[in-house]
Amino acid sequence: MIINPYAYTAKDEDIDEILREERITEIIDKLLKRKPGIILENTDPFTLIPDIQDIIAQLGYTNVTPKHIIQNLFQYGPFQDLIEDPEVTDIFINAPDFVAVRKKGKDTKLSINFKSNKELKEFVKRIVIMNGGRINENEAKVITTDPRYNLRIVATLESISIHSPMLHIRKPPTYKTLTDLIEDGMLTQQQAQQLAALVKERKSIVISGPPSSGKTTLLAALIREIPEHERYAIIQETFEIPRIHPNSFVEVMRTSELQPWLKQYTLFELVKIGLLETLGRVIIGEVKGAETYEWVFAVYSGMNGSMTTVHTNSSQETIPKLLMLMKMANTDLPADFLESVLLSSIDYILYVKGFKLREIYNVKRGELEYVETNV
Repeated sequence: MIINPYAYTAKDEDIDEILREERITEIIDKLLKRKPGIILENTDPFTLIPDIQDIIAQLGYTNVTPKHIIQNLFQYGPFQDLIEDPEVTDIFINAPDFVAVRKKGKDTKLSINFKSNKELKEFVKRIVIMNGGRINENEAKVITTDPRYNLRIVATLESISIHSPMLHIRKPPTYKTLTDLIEDGMLTQQQAQQLAALVKERKSIVISGPPSSGKTTLLAALIREIPEHERYAIIQETFEIPRIHPNSFVEVMRTSELQPWLKQYTLFELVKIGLLETLGRVIIGEVKGAETYEWVFAVYSGMNGSMTTVHTNSSQETIPKLLMLMKMANTDLPADFLESVLLSSIDYILYVKGFKLREIYNVKRGELEYVETNV
């Protein structure tokens, strides 16, 4: 007989707990199908008790109560305090025994653990279902959002992640002002004053840097410096930056994976339509493809003061990266013309890394105005 030393042998109480977790997920799924939108509508949880009791009775489950459902439907269990902690920007669940948080660019492992892959899988499934998504062995990696807490959630099952289910909860602190970023050590007082002046002078700005470096946080702080009378749009792949001024609006791209009959709106299409909406500025949360072309030509056509972010490793790499993304629009315009448009449209590139401003690059002059030397 061959014995697998890595095999998990469940005790009776563990089996009962896993079964209850699976049943909670099933009941939440059925409840949301019966009453879609209850999360976004801020429904009073206690008004759902009759429906929950009805579903439990129909399924014949005895070890699940309405309290279990409400606790798991409206909150994030052991992570709720972290979700509400303003300093936490990321929660990483890489395995049942590895949970970490990121604060101000630094990762710290926590003592929170799950008993098994199965328990973690049920938690991951519930988070996705709670936020209107769907995850299974076929659709094993999904992205969803929770506008209540301004979260972007990436969930993965074992068929993709191999060793265990995974969950990444991204919570960019988009409520911060430039003054807050001075206190956090991201900017100096002089830098904050310079950036505020650039926004008011309608300079077009690109914020570049690696993932989770503070790009979106800085972008949201700069948006707060836009005079309130100016009309602008914030267009995003997933909801991260809220509507800040009354004379502005926020749009999020829509894919049609869950509702194939719905029209799909990409960032490219939303930006293209936005050019017809009498805007002073167009702000894109992050450019990744063909929408870069429309954004650059919007600035080139007079929408000075527009802003966006992009992934790069330095300020000097930003122009080549943007040029590459512009070409994804399948334009037949020559590369040298696109580059000339790009260089005449963008005024400044701000490079951030580790939640700190590292470089300020003046595109028109072709020179670095600031370089962080203490790295």
